[in-house]
Amino acid sequence: MRRLLGLLLIAILAIAGTLLKERSPEQSAARPEQKSAPRQQSGAEASPAKLPRGQAAGYVLSLSWSPAFCASRDPDGESDQCETGAQRGLVVHGLWPNGRQEYCDTNEPRRLSDDVARDVLRYMPSLGLARHEWEKHGSCSGFTQRDYFAATERAWKAFRQPPLLARPSGEQRVDRNGLLNAIASSNPGMPSSALALQCGKGGVLKEIRLCLDGTLSPRPCPADTRRSCSGTVTILPPL
Repeated sequence: MRRLLGLLLIAILAIAGTLLKERSPEQSAARPEQKSAPRQQSGAEASPAKLPRGQAAGYVLSLSWSPAFCASRDPDGESDQCETGAQRGLVVHGLWPNGRQEYCDTNEPRRLSDDVARDVLRYMPSLGLARHEWEKHGSCSGFTQRDYFAATERAWKAFRQPPLLARPSGEQRVDRNGLLNAIASSNPGMPSSALALQCGKGGVLKEIRLCLDGTLSPRPCPADTRRSCSGTVTILPPL
């Protein structure tokens, strides 16, 4: 009987030893995994996220006075903008991010898509101009094509023309400051310092440039904004 109990005890001890040997490698392998997991997670959290491109800090909405453009560039009226009887006055030239930032890298297509192009003729004189403005300036806006032209249209619709531009009666000669004040008066809250006038030979009005902040609200133009009108400004009548 004693001998049987002794053999039984030896067998129990042998089985226990075998179980301990089989379990210990698993436990030792689990410890490094438990320590390494937090290090891997910490490394992933530390890697910088790729942020989307931001919008521009400010813009210039450039409005072209069609009669002056047509007189110098298309006197025969071959384009839709200059066709006799079109009676075009101010039209949108473009919305320029950060003044005159040009030809930026963008994930958007370089060529203006057809579905966006169909809408721009409501406020721009030609598809050729719209395509040019997208490649040159829209690519720097941080917007998609559709959002860029939606912003352009929104800025244009918010602008109110004074009567001497909206309903001109023949050729007009006005004092530069008088024209600036007339535009500002038609746009409550807009300071005349938010406007820059561009004139050609003989003081002929070519463009009105409106300085805007990042929300498309008027702001004083930066000091380096070009102005070329002085004294008396000549406003040619629409054809």
